[in-house]
Amino acid sequence: MKAFHVAPVAETVMMVRIECSPTPGQEGAKLDAAQLGMSPQHALQLAEDLRKTAEHILALPRLEKTH
Repeated sequence: MKAFHVAPVAETVMMVRIECSPTPGQEGAKLDAAQLGMSPQHALQLAEDLRKTAEHILALPRLEKTH
């Protein structure tokens, strides 16, 4: 199941619905949702910022779990 949905509503506006758990790590919990209207320009900037942040997190050193 995708946690987000995107749909155009006009030539200059798109709607984005993002579903998320109230607290990180509670994937089984009932999801909250936010709906946002944005221009294509804002959507492209959001996409770029999300990509950069995800790449930064993925590049961080991982802590090894020890038992």
